[in-house]
Amino acid sequence: MADDAVSADLTDPIRGCSEPDRMWTLTNVGEATPDILSPLCWSLWGGGVERASRAGIYDFGVLPRSALVVPDDPNHWATACFFGRQAM
Repeated sequence: MADDAVSADLTDPIRGCSEPDRMWTLTNVGEATPDILSPLCWSLWGGGVERASRAGIYDFGVLPRSALVVPDDPNHWATACFFGRQAM
């Protein structure tokens, strides 16, 4: 590779990561995503599911409008993907 070539760090969006004190469950998400998710599938599902979840909780008056913005850090999401399985 040439010195002036652009390199990018590749990440696997379905591998997942979590803070050590977070607890996750597969309960009630298996119906929505029953199979192993591919990286392309999760890249479409992930942000959309998070936005919809936050909008529903906002509609009930639990979240303020400022919480509708999906954080960049997936550790602050209500749902995540670990080795292809969606969790909440």
